[in-house]
Amino acid sequence: MSQSKSEVTKEKIIRAATQVIRRDGLQACTHRAVAEEAGVSLGTTTYQFRTLDDLLTAVMQLAIDEFSDSTRRWLQLNASGATEDILTRFVMWTLSERSRLSTEYELFVAAVSRPLLRPCAMNWLHEHETLLIEFLHLPPEKARAAVSFIDAWLMRGILDEPETVLLEELIRTVFRAIVTAPQAR
Repeated sequence: MSQSKSEVTKEKIIRAATQVIRRDGLQACTHRAVAEEAGVSLGTTTYQFRTLDDLLTAVMQLAIDEFSDSTRRWLQLNASGATEDILTRFVMWTLSERSRLSTEYELFVAAVSRPLLRPCAMNWLHEHETLLIEFLHLPPEKARAAVSFIDAWLMRGILDEPETVLLEELIRTVFRAIVTAPQAR
């Protein structure tokens, strides 16, 4: 089914906002900057997204959808072997997409100081946990622990210099501890 002109314009604005954030950082993402990037009028941008938080929520939702799709595809191709090995490879694969990852984490961290973004950020966490439950058959509490550990390593990977060597065996060891820990009662 084809999109209406309004839906096409809305998607164009969301993708433009993503580009502004990726290129210049979250602080540069204004209605005016996004309108210029999208090649639409400022009025069109503010009509589609009344507040900046509305726009950022839409950008986050797009990032969640794309993360979910790419992670699902990756897991379909890579979900064989020991769970701790799969999770370690996932961290390394995700870190290889540094530009996208930096944009996503900048949005995710913005939810700390922008309460209207928190539900979307929590949805992101839940989506990641759901994928680990579905593909790796982890119980919910272990999926939550694994996602928390993944997020810590990804944040570290963003902040470290690109040539920093990650200790894959250390990452694998912690995932093994999460996976093999006794179930909470």
